[in-house]
Amino acid sequence: HEGGTDEATLAILKNAEGKVLVIDEAYGLDGSMYGKIALDIIVSKVMGSPGEDIAVLMLGYEREMLAMIRDGNPGLKRRFQPEDAFYFPDFKDEELNLILKAKLKKDELTMRPEVRSAFIKLLAEERRKPGFGNAGAVDNLLSRATQNMKARDLATRIFEVGDLGSSSREAGAGGDPLEELKSMFKTEKIREVLEQLQATIKYKKSQGKVYEVENFVFVGNPGTGKTVVARLMAKMLGKLGVLEGRTVELTSMAMQGEVVGQSQAIARAKIDEATGAVLFVDEAHKLHTNVFSREGATMLMTATLEDQHKGRTMIILAGYAAPMDAMLDLDPGMKSRFDQRLEFPDWSASDCVEFLNLQCKAEHLVLEAPAAQHILGALEVARLRKGWANARDAAKVFEKLQQALALRASSDAGVDTSTFTLSDAEHAMRNFLKMRPEAAVDATGFPELFGAVGGALATMATTQAAG
Repeated sequence: HEGGTDEATLAILKNAEGKVLVIDEAYGLDGSMYGKIALDIIVSKVMGSPGEDIAVLMLGYEREMLAMIRDGNPGLKRRFQPEDAFYFPDFKDEELNLILKAKLKKDELTMRPEVRSAFIKLLAEERRKPGFGNAGAVDNLLSRATQNMKARDLATRIFEVGDLGSSSREAGAGGDPLEELKSMFKTEKIREVLEQLQATIKYKKSQGKVYEVENFVFVGNPGTGKTVVARLMAKMLGKLGVLEGRTVELTSMAMQGEVVGQSQAIARAKIDEATGAVLFVDEAHKLHTNVFSREGATMLMTATLEDQHKGRTMIILAGYAAPMDAMLDLDPGMKSRFDQRLEFPDWSASDCVEFLNLQCKAEHLVLEAPAAQHILGALEVARLRKGWANARDAAKVFEKLQQALALRASSDAGVDTSTFTLSDAEHAMRNFLKMRPEAAVDATGFPELFGAVGGALATMATTQAAG
Protein backbone atom coordinates (compact mmCIF):
# COMPACT_ATOMS: atom_id res chain seq x y z
CA HIS A 1 0.00 0.00 0.00
CA GLU A 2 1.02 3.64 -0.32
CA GLY A 3 3.73 4.38 2.21
CA GLY A 4 4.32 0.70 2.90
CA THR A 5 7.78 0.71 1.37
CA ASP A 6 8.82 3.67 3.52
CA GLU A 7 7.61 1.96 6.69
CA ALA A 8 9.21 -1.38 5.88
CA THR A 9 12.57 0.12 4.91
CA LEU A 10 12.70 2.32 8.02
CA ALA A 11 11.82 -0.68 10.20
CA ILE A 12 14.60 -2.77 8.66
CA LEU A 13 17.15 0.02 9.15
CA LYS A 14 16.03 0.45 12.78
CA ASN A 15 16.36 -3.28 13.44
CA ALA A 16 19.85 -3.29 11.88
CA GLU A 17 21.26 -0.67 14.24
CA GLY A 18 24.43 -2.02 15.79
CA LYS A 19 24.56 -4.73 13.14
CA VAL A 20 25.46 -5.35 9.52
CA LEU A 21 22.60 -5.14 7.03
CA VAL A 22 23.24 -7.36 4.01
CA ILE A 23 21.13 -6.67 0.90
CA ASP A 24 21.63 -9.46 -1.65
CA GLU A 25 20.80 -8.88 -5.31
CA ALA A 26 20.62 -5.20 -4.41
CA TYR A 27 20.45 -4.17 -8.07
CA GLY A 28 16.87 -5.43 -8.02
CA LEU A 29 15.91 -2.35 -6.02
CA ASP A 30 16.60 -0.23 -9.10
CA GLY A 31 14.04 -2.07 -11.20
CA SER A 32 10.79 -0.72 -9.75
CA MET A 33 9.26 2.41 -8.27
CA TYR A 34 9.08 0.85 -4.80
CA GLY A 35 12.69 -0.32 -4.97
CA LYS A 36 13.81 3.19 -5.86
CA ILE A 37 11.87 4.52 -2.86
CA ALA A 38 13.75 2.06 -0.63
CA LEU A 39 17.07 3.21 -2.10
CA ASP A 40 16.17 6.85 -1.51
CA ILE A 41 15.43 6.11 2.15
CA ILE A 42 18.70 4.19 2.56
CA VAL A 43 20.58 7.15 1.07
CA SER A 44 18.81 9.57 3.41
CA LYS A 45 19.37 7.50 6.57
CA VAL A 46 22.76 5.86 6.02
CA MET A 47 25.34 8.61 5.69
CA GLY A 48 28.52 6.57 6.12
CA SER A 49 29.70 9.02 8.77
CA PRO A 50 32.28 8.05 11.42
CA GLY A 51 30.61 6.46 14.44
CA GLU A 52 27.41 5.61 12.59
CA ASP A 53 25.84 2.57 14.25
CA ILE A 54 25.06 0.56 11.09
CA ALA A 55 26.92 -0.99 8.18
CA VAL A 56 25.13 -1.73 4.92
CA LEU A 57 26.52 -4.22 2.42
CA MET A 58 25.00 -4.25 -1.07
CA LEU A 59 25.69 -7.46 -3.00
CA GLY A 60 25.10 -8.26 -6.66
CA TYR A 61 26.47 -8.76 -10.14
CA GLU A 62 29.07 -6.21 -11.12
CA ARG A 63 27.44 -4.78 -14.25
CA GLU A 64 23.98 -4.42 -12.69
CA MET A 65 25.39 -2.89 -9.49
CA LEU A 66 27.51 -0.36 -11.36
CA ALA A 67 24.53 0.60 -13.52
CA MET A 68 22.37 1.14 -10.42
CA ILE A 69 25.01 3.29 -8.74
CA ARG A 70 25.69 5.21 -11.93
CA ASP A 71 22.08 5.90 -12.92
CA GLY A 72 20.30 5.93 -9.58
CA ASN A 73 20.14 8.39 -6.69
CA PRO A 74 23.32 10.52 -6.85
CA GLY A 75 23.82 9.92 -3.13
CA LEU A 76 24.39 6.20 -3.79
CA LYS A 77 27.71 6.85 -5.48
CA ARG A 78 28.94 8.94 -2.55
CA ARG A 79 27.95 6.33 0.01
CA PHE A 80 28.80 3.20 -1.98
CA GLN A 81 31.84 4.17 -4.00
CA PRO A 82 32.54 1.66 -6.83
CA GLU A 83 36.31 2.04 -6.51
CA ASP A 84 36.09 0.73 -2.93
CA ALA A 85 33.95 -2.29 -3.81
CA PHE A 86 35.00 -5.83 -2.92
CA TYR A 87 35.27 -7.82 -6.13
CA PHE A 88 34.71 -11.58 -6.07
CA PRO A 89 36.05 -13.09 -9.32
CA ASP A 90 34.84 -16.37 -10.77
CA PHE A 91 36.70 -19.41 -9.51
CA LYS A 92 39.63 -20.53 -11.64
CA ASP A 93 40.03 -24.11 -12.83
CA GLU A 94 42.32 -24.99 -9.92
CA GLU A 95 39.81 -23.68 -7.40
CA LEU A 96 36.91 -25.48 -9.05
CA ASN A 97 38.98 -28.67 -8.93
CA LEU A 98 39.51 -28.26 -5.17
CA ILE A 99 35.77 -27.75 -4.65
CA LEU A 100 35.03 -30.83 -6.75
CA LYS A 101 37.52 -32.97 -4.82
CA ALA A 102 36.01 -31.87 -1.51
CA LYS A 103 32.48 -32.77 -2.65
CA LEU A 104 33.61 -36.14 -4.00
CA LYS A 105 35.34 -36.93 -0.70
CA LYS A 106 32.30 -35.90 1.31
CA ASP A 107 29.96 -38.11 -0.75
CA GLU A 108 32.48 -40.98 -0.95
CA LEU A 109 32.54 -40.89 -4.74
CA THR A 110 35.48 -41.63 -7.06
CA MET A 111 36.48 -39.69 -10.16
CA ARG A 112 39.68 -40.62 -11.97
CA PRO A 113 42.01 -37.76 -13.03
CA GLU A 114 41.04 -37.91 -16.70
CA VAL A 115 37.33 -37.76 -15.78
CA ARG A 116 37.95 -34.92 -13.36
CA SER A 117 39.85 -33.06 -16.10
CA ALA A 118 36.90 -33.44 -18.47
CA PHE A 119 34.59 -32.23 -15.67
CA ILE A 120 36.65 -29.05 -15.22
CA LYS A 121 36.74 -28.43 -19.00
CA LEU A 122 32.94 -28.49 -19.08
CA LEU A 123 32.85 -26.00 -16.21
CA ALA A 124 35.36 -23.78 -18.02
CA GLU A 125 32.98 -23.66 -20.99
CA GLU A 126 30.05 -22.83 -18.73
CA ARG A 127 32.09 -20.07 -17.07
CA ARG A 128 32.05 -18.19 -20.37
CA LYS A 129 28.28 -17.87 -20.18
CA PRO A 130 26.54 -15.14 -18.17
CA GLY A 131 25.47 -16.01 -14.64
CA PHE A 132 28.07 -18.74 -14.04
CA GLY A 133 27.29 -20.36 -10.69
CA ASN A 134 30.86 -21.19 -9.57
CA ALA A 135 30.49 -23.64 -6.63
CA GLY A 136 26.82 -23.96 -7.56
CA ALA A 137 27.84 -24.96 -11.08
CA VAL A 138 29.98 -27.75 -9.59
CA ASP A 139 26.95 -28.97 -7.63
CA ASN A 140 24.70 -28.92 -10.70
CA LEU A 141 27.10 -30.78 -12.98
CA LEU A 142 27.99 -33.28 -10.28
CA SER A 143 24.30 -33.94 -9.64
CA ARG A 144 23.64 -34.64 -13.34
CA ALA A 145 26.72 -36.84 -13.58
CA THR A 146 25.60 -38.79 -10.50
CA GLN A 147 22.18 -39.41 -12.05
CA ASN A 148 23.83 -40.67 -15.24
CA MET A 149 26.22 -42.88 -13.27
CA LYS A 150 23.34 -44.48 -11.32
CA ALA A 151 21.37 -45.00 -14.51
CA ARG A 152 24.39 -46.83 -15.94
CA ASP A 153 25.13 -48.94 -12.86
CA LEU A 154 23.14 -48.54 -9.68
CA ALA A 155 25.85 -50.12 -7.52
CA THR A 156 28.89 -48.17 -8.76
CA ARG A 157 30.39 -45.09 -7.16
CA ILE A 158 33.03 -44.52 -9.85
CA PHE A 159 32.38 -41.93 -12.56
CA GLU A 160 33.18 -42.37 -16.24
CA VAL A 161 33.59 -39.61 -18.81
CA GLY A 162 30.28 -40.54 -20.42
CA ASP A 163 28.48 -39.77 -17.16
CA LEU A 164 29.31 -36.09 -17.59
CA GLY A 165 27.22 -35.84 -20.74
CA SER A 166 28.10 -33.42 -23.54
CA SER A 167 27.97 -29.68 -23.57
CA SER A 168 24.46 -28.65 -24.51
CA ARG A 169 25.89 -26.04 -26.86
CA GLU A 170 28.22 -28.51 -28.57
CA ALA A 171 25.39 -30.98 -29.04
CA GLY A 172 23.12 -28.34 -30.54
CA ALA A 173 20.56 -29.33 -33.12
CA GLY A 174 21.03 -28.82 -36.82
CA GLY A 175 23.49 -29.83 -39.49
CA ASP A 176 27.13 -28.96 -39.97
CA PRO A 177 27.38 -25.19 -40.57
CA LEU A 178 30.38 -25.66 -42.85
CA GLU A 179 28.42 -28.11 -44.97
CA GLU A 180 25.67 -25.51 -45.21
CA LEU A 181 28.27 -22.97 -46.29
CA LYS A 182 29.51 -25.35 -48.98
CA SER A 183 26.04 -25.33 -50.47
CA MET A 184 26.19 -21.54 -50.80
CA PHE A 185 27.46 -20.06 -54.03
CA LYS A 186 30.69 -17.99 -54.20
CA THR A 187 31.76 -18.58 -50.58
CA GLU A 188 34.99 -20.58 -51.12
CA LYS A 189 37.36 -18.09 -49.49
CA ILE A 190 34.98 -17.43 -46.62
CA ARG A 191 34.70 -21.17 -46.02
CA GLU A 192 38.50 -21.42 -45.84
CA VAL A 193 38.55 -18.83 -43.04
CA LEU A 194 35.85 -20.64 -41.07
CA GLU A 195 37.54 -24.00 -41.55
CA GLN A 196 40.75 -22.52 -40.19
CA LEU A 197 38.84 -21.06 -37.24
CA GLN A 198 37.24 -24.43 -36.53
CA ALA A 199 40.60 -26.22 -36.71
CA THR A 200 42.16 -23.68 -34.32
CA ILE A 201 39.38 -24.12 -31.77
CA LYS A 202 39.55 -27.92 -31.92
CA TYR A 203 43.33 -27.84 -31.53
CA LYS A 204 43.15 -25.56 -28.48
CA LYS A 205 40.52 -27.78 -26.90
CA SER A 206 42.72 -30.82 -27.49
CA GLN A 207 45.48 -29.00 -25.62
CA GLY A 208 43.17 -28.26 -22.70
CA LYS A 209 43.03 -24.55 -23.56
CA VAL A 210 40.01 -22.28 -23.89
CA TYR A 211 39.55 -20.41 -27.15
CA GLU A 212 38.75 -16.73 -26.64
CA VAL A 213 36.53 -15.45 -29.43
CA GLU A 214 37.63 -12.48 -31.50
CA ASN A 215 35.64 -9.67 -33.06
CA PHE A 216 35.17 -9.43 -36.82
CA VAL A 217 34.55 -6.91 -39.57
CA PHE A 218 32.48 -8.17 -42.53
CA VAL A 219 32.75 -6.00 -45.63
CA GLY A 220 30.71 -6.35 -48.79
CA ASN A 221 27.79 -4.92 -50.70
CA PRO A 222 24.12 -5.89 -50.17
CA GLY A 223 23.21 -9.49 -50.92
CA THR A 224 26.72 -10.95 -50.62
CA GLY A 225 25.86 -13.15 -47.64
CA LYS A 226 27.16 -11.26 -44.60
CA THR A 227 24.15 -11.92 -42.37
CA VAL A 228 23.84 -15.58 -43.40
CA VAL A 229 27.54 -16.23 -42.73
CA ALA A 230 27.30 -14.52 -39.33
CA ARG A 231 24.48 -16.90 -38.38
CA LEU A 232 26.42 -19.92 -39.62
CA MET A 233 29.53 -18.77 -37.74
CA ALA A 234 27.47 -18.48 -34.55
CA LYS A 235 26.04 -21.93 -35.16
CA MET A 236 29.53 -23.37 -35.70
CA LEU A 237 30.85 -21.78 -32.50
CA GLY A 238 27.82 -23.14 -30.66
CA LYS A 239 28.46 -26.68 -31.86
CA LEU A 240 32.11 -26.34 -30.83
CA GLY A 241 31.03 -25.33 -27.32
CA VAL A 242 32.57 -21.85 -27.56
CA LEU A 243 29.41 -19.72 -27.69
CA GLU A 244 25.68 -20.30 -27.34
CA GLY A 245 25.16 -20.56 -31.10
CA ARG A 246 22.69 -17.68 -31.48
CA THR A 247 22.90 -14.21 -32.99
CA VAL A 248 21.47 -10.90 -31.88
CA GLU A 249 21.02 -8.73 -34.96
CA LEU A 250 20.44 -5.02 -35.40
CA THR A 251 21.44 -2.15 -37.66
CA SER A 252 23.55 0.83 -36.65
CA MET A 253 20.48 3.04 -37.20
CA ALA A 254 18.47 0.97 -34.72
CA MET A 255 21.19 1.68 -32.18
CA GLN A 256 20.79 5.45 -32.46
CA GLY A 257 18.75 7.31 -29.90
CA GLU A 258 17.21 10.75 -30.12
CA VAL A 259 18.83 12.35 -27.08
CA VAL A 260 22.32 12.20 -25.62
CA GLY A 261 22.79 8.99 -23.63
CA GLN A 262 20.00 7.05 -25.31
CA SER A 263 22.23 5.40 -27.92
CA GLN A 264 24.51 4.21 -25.15
CA ALA A 265 21.59 2.59 -23.33
CA ILE A 266 20.30 0.90 -26.52
CA ALA A 267 23.76 -0.43 -27.36
CA ARG A 268 24.26 -1.67 -23.79
CA ALA A 269 20.95 -3.53 -23.85
CA LYS A 270 21.77 -5.26 -27.13
CA ILE A 271 25.30 -6.15 -26.03
CA ASP A 272 23.99 -7.67 -22.82
CA GLU A 273 21.33 -9.57 -24.76
CA ALA A 274 24.16 -11.05 -26.86
CA THR A 275 26.32 -12.06 -23.90
CA GLY A 276 27.94 -15.42 -24.67
CA ALA A 277 26.70 -15.29 -28.27
CA VAL A 278 27.20 -13.22 -31.46
CA LEU A 279 26.15 -9.58 -31.83
CA PHE A 280 25.77 -8.69 -35.52
CA VAL A 281 25.66 -4.96 -36.30
CA ASP A 282 24.69 -4.32 -39.93
CA GLU A 283 25.43 -1.03 -41.72
CA ALA A 284 28.11 -0.49 -39.09
CA HIS A 285 29.93 1.94 -41.40
CA LYS A 286 27.37 4.52 -40.21
CA LEU A 287 28.50 4.30 -36.58
CA HIS A 288 30.46 7.55 -36.78
CA THR A 289 27.98 9.70 -38.70
CA ASN A 290 26.82 11.80 -35.72
CA VAL A 291 27.10 12.19 -31.96
CA PHE A 292 24.36 9.63 -31.30
CA SER A 293 25.89 6.91 -33.45
CA ARG A 294 29.32 7.57 -31.93
CA GLU A 295 27.81 6.88 -28.50
CA GLY A 296 26.83 3.41 -29.72
CA ALA A 297 30.30 2.85 -31.18
CA THR A 298 31.93 3.83 -27.90
CA MET A 299 29.75 1.38 -26.00
CA LEU A 300 30.67 -1.41 -28.41
CA MET A 301 34.37 -0.72 -27.82
CA THR A 302 33.84 -0.62 -24.07
CA ALA A 303 32.16 -4.02 -24.19
CA THR A 304 35.14 -5.62 -25.94
CA LEU A 305 37.22 -4.93 -22.80
CA GLU A 306 34.68 -5.98 -20.17
CA ASP A 307 35.22 -9.29 -18.40
CA GLN A 308 31.74 -10.61 -19.24
CA HIS A 309 32.32 -9.98 -22.95
CA LYS A 310 36.05 -10.07 -23.67
CA GLY A 311 36.71 -13.40 -25.34
CA ARG A 312 33.16 -14.50 -24.48
CA THR A 313 30.96 -12.47 -26.83
CA MET A 314 31.66 -12.03 -30.54
CA ILE A 315 30.80 -8.68 -32.10
CA ILE A 316 30.60 -8.51 -35.90
CA LEU A 317 30.51 -5.13 -37.63
CA ALA A 318 29.16 -5.42 -41.17
CA GLY A 319 29.01 -2.83 -43.93
CA TYR A 320 30.36 -1.55 -47.22
CA ALA A 321 34.13 -1.80 -47.65
CA ALA A 322 35.19 1.79 -48.38
CA PRO A 323 32.94 3.51 -45.77
CA MET A 324 33.85 0.87 -43.20
CA ASP A 325 37.57 1.42 -43.76
CA ALA A 326 37.07 5.17 -43.51
CA MET A 327 35.20 4.79 -40.22
CA LEU A 328 37.84 2.48 -38.74
CA ASP A 329 40.59 4.88 -39.82
CA LEU A 330 38.85 7.60 -37.81
CA ASP A 331 38.97 5.45 -34.68
CA PRO A 332 42.26 3.56 -34.16
CA GLY A 333 40.89 2.03 -30.97
CA MET A 334 38.01 0.40 -32.79
CA LYS A 335 40.29 -0.69 -35.61
CA SER A 336 42.58 -2.52 -33.18
CA ARG A 337 39.68 -4.28 -31.45
CA PHE A 338 38.04 -5.39 -34.70
CA ASP A 339 41.11 -6.68 -36.50
CA GLN A 340 39.62 -9.86 -38.00
CA ARG A 341 38.21 -9.23 -41.46
CA LEU A 342 36.08 -11.17 -43.93
CA GLU A 343 35.49 -9.81 -47.44
CA PHE A 344 32.37 -10.73 -49.40
CA PRO A 345 32.86 -10.24 -53.15
CA ASP A 346 30.25 -8.86 -55.51
CA TRP A 347 28.51 -11.17 -57.95
CA SER A 348 29.11 -10.61 -61.65
CA ALA A 349 26.38 -11.18 -64.22
CA SER A 350 28.11 -14.46 -65.09
CA ASP A 351 28.03 -15.49 -61.41
CA CYS A 352 24.30 -14.87 -61.34
CA VAL A 353 23.68 -16.96 -64.44
CA GLU A 354 25.83 -19.76 -63.02
CA PHE A 355 23.78 -19.57 -59.82
CA LEU A 356 20.56 -19.77 -61.85
CA ASN A 357 21.81 -22.87 -63.67
CA LEU A 358 22.71 -24.51 -60.35
CA GLN A 359 19.32 -23.57 -58.92
CA CYS A 360 17.59 -25.04 -61.99
CA LYS A 361 19.59 -28.24 -61.65
CA ALA A 362 18.66 -28.56 -57.97
CA GLU A 363 14.97 -28.22 -58.85
CA HIS A 364 15.15 -30.43 -61.97
CA LEU A 365 14.59 -27.51 -64.32
CA VAL A 366 16.37 -26.42 -67.51
CA LEU A 367 17.49 -22.91 -68.49
CA GLU A 368 17.85 -22.86 -72.26
CA ALA A 369 21.04 -21.31 -73.66
CA PRO A 370 19.30 -18.38 -75.45
CA ALA A 371 17.43 -17.61 -72.22
CA ALA A 372 20.66 -17.68 -70.22
CA GLN A 373 22.36 -15.38 -72.74
CA HIS A 374 19.50 -12.88 -72.59
CA ILE A 375 19.59 -12.87 -68.78
CA LEU A 376 23.36 -12.34 -68.84
CA GLY A 377 23.03 -9.21 -70.98
CA ALA A 378 20.18 -7.80 -68.92
CA LEU A 379 22.10 -8.34 -65.69
CA GLU A 380 25.11 -6.51 -67.12
CA VAL A 381 22.84 -3.47 -67.32
CA ALA A 382 21.20 -4.10 -63.93
CA ARG A 383 24.56 -4.28 -62.15
CA LEU A 384 25.30 -0.70 -63.21
CA ARG A 385 22.14 0.63 -61.64
CA LYS A 386 21.50 1.77 -58.13
CA GLY A 387 20.29 -0.93 -55.75
CA TRP A 388 22.13 -3.94 -57.19
CA ALA A 389 21.80 -6.65 -54.53
CA ASN A 390 24.00 -9.51 -55.78
CA ALA A 391 22.65 -12.87 -54.52
CA ARG A 392 19.30 -11.35 -53.58
CA ASP A 393 18.86 -10.09 -57.13
CA ALA A 394 19.89 -13.45 -58.58
CA ALA A 395 17.23 -15.09 -56.42
CA LYS A 396 14.74 -12.46 -57.53
CA VAL A 397 15.49 -13.26 -61.20
CA PHE A 398 14.80 -16.95 -60.53
CA GLU A 399 11.49 -15.96 -58.95
CA LYS A 400 10.63 -13.82 -62.01
CA LEU A 401 11.48 -16.75 -64.32
CA GLN A 402 9.11 -19.01 -62.42
CA GLN A 403 6.37 -16.39 -62.65
CA ALA A 404 6.93 -16.04 -66.41
CA LEU A 405 6.78 -19.81 -66.93
CA ALA A 406 3.64 -20.05 -64.80
CA LEU A 407 1.97 -17.34 -66.89
CA ARG A 408 2.90 -19.06 -70.16
CA ALA A 409 1.65 -22.43 -68.84
CA SER A 410 -1.67 -20.90 -67.77
CA SER A 411 -2.53 -20.11 -71.40
CA ASP A 412 -1.16 -23.32 -72.94
CA ALA A 413 -1.77 -26.70 -71.32
CA GLY A 414 0.91 -28.33 -73.47
CA VAL A 415 3.80 -26.19 -72.18
CA ASP A 416 6.88 -27.99 -70.84
CA THR A 417 6.92 -26.66 -67.28
CA SER A 418 10.45 -27.92 -66.65
CA THR A 419 12.11 -25.55 -69.15
CA PHE A 420 12.73 -21.80 -69.07
CA THR A 421 12.71 -20.47 -72.64
CA LEU A 422 13.89 -17.22 -74.22
CA SER A 423 10.36 -15.81 -73.98
CA ASP A 424 10.35 -16.57 -70.24
CA ALA A 425 13.69 -14.82 -69.87
CA GLU A 426 12.51 -11.76 -71.82
CA HIS A 427 9.36 -11.50 -69.70
CA ALA A 428 11.25 -12.06 -66.44
CA MET A 429 14.00 -9.53 -67.16
CA ARG A 430 11.56 -6.90 -68.41
CA ASN A 431 9.81 -7.11 -65.02
CA PHE A 432 13.08 -7.32 -63.13
CA LEU A 433 14.51 -4.17 -64.76
CA LYS A 434 11.39 -2.26 -63.75
CA MET A 435 12.75 -2.68 -60.21
CA ARG A 436 15.90 -0.82 -61.30
CA PRO A 437 14.53 2.08 -63.36
CA GLU A 438 17.48 4.42 -62.96
CA ALA A 439 20.19 3.62 -65.50
CA ALA A 440 23.65 4.41 -64.17
CA VAL A 441 24.93 4.74 -67.75
CA ASP A 442 22.77 7.71 -68.77
CA ALA A 443 25.86 9.94 -68.93
CA THR A 444 27.24 7.86 -71.80
CA GLY A 445 24.35 8.81 -74.03
CA PHE A 446 23.00 5.29 -74.50
CA PRO A 447 19.26 4.78 -74.15
CA GLU A 448 17.86 2.27 -71.64
CA LEU A 449 18.57 -1.13 -73.17
CA PHE A 450 18.56 -4.66 -71.96
CA GLY A 451 19.84 -7.81 -73.54
CA ALA A 452 23.29 -8.83 -74.72
CA VAL A 453 23.82 -5.83 -77.04
CA GLY A 454 22.68 -3.28 -74.48
CA GLY A 455 24.87 -4.86 -71.79
CA ALA A 456 27.93 -4.86 -74.01
CA LEU A 457 27.45 -1.22 -75.05
CA ALA A 458 26.86 -0.12 -71.47
CA THR A 459 29.95 -1.94 -70.20
CA MET A 460 32.09 -0.55 -73.05
CA ALA A 461 30.89 2.99 -72.41
CA THR A 462 31.54 2.77 -68.69
CA THR A 463 35.03 1.38 -69.25
CA GLN A 464 35.89 4.12 -71.71
CA ALA A 465 34.53 6.81 -69.40
CA ALA A 466 36.62 5.44 -66.54
CA GLY A 467 39.71 5.48 -68.77
